[in-house]
Amino acid sequence: MPLMFIHKYSLLNRVYDIIKSKFLSFVSLNLNIFSALVGTFILFNAACVNLNNVTDIFITLCKF
Repeated sequence: MPLMFIHKYSLLNRVYDIIKSKFLSFVSLNLNIFSALVGTFILFNAACVNLNNVTDIFITLCKF
């Protein structure tokens, strides 16, 4: 009986580790996407500071 309990416990630990690693990789991916979007937004705002019309903004977007 104790051996079965140890086996169940180790199986639960493995399942927990898998779920934890998947969750952490998902969070890491979301942080990478968020930081890329923020960086693009900052660069785009810096490039568009002196632009006056839609054509200039479109040309700036095409440069990226």
